[in-house]
Amino acid sequence: RFYMQTQYIHTIAADDDTGDIKHMELITAVADLIKRGIDVRLITSEYQTRPWIEKLQDAGIDAANFLRIQKNVHNKGMIVDSKTCVISSQNWSGEGTGTNRDAGLIIYSAEASRYFEEIFLHDWVNLARPQSLL
Repeated sequence: RFYMQTQYIHTIAADDDTGDIKHMELITAVADLIKRGIDVRLITSEYQTRPWIEKLQDAGIDAANFLRIQKNVHNKGMIVDSKTCVISSQNWSGEGTGTNRDAGLIIYSAEASRYFEEIFLHDWVNLARPQSLL
């Protein structure tokens, strides 16, 4: 499983993708998880507007099935396989994954991961809405 809740996931042009780890490689990695049949769920805020959703689609992320929008999301976190979680200040934009100074903490704890996963799934079911219903 890969669950992520973040303010937004923005794509960037290849010419602007100059970080040590390319920003679009991160988005492609998420798209690859989806293609492999992994349980991927993405929640973003209302700042993930229709044009950005369409760009995610173009980048290989099936936004209709794997993305939900939730108002007032500002947190940034990921849960992997109910065993590892990431709590971060990092937005998923070219600057956020490249030049900005952000901080994050990787927590290798099933107990902590299940705690955050429970909150994520609550939001997924009760607060976040499929992008096709916006």
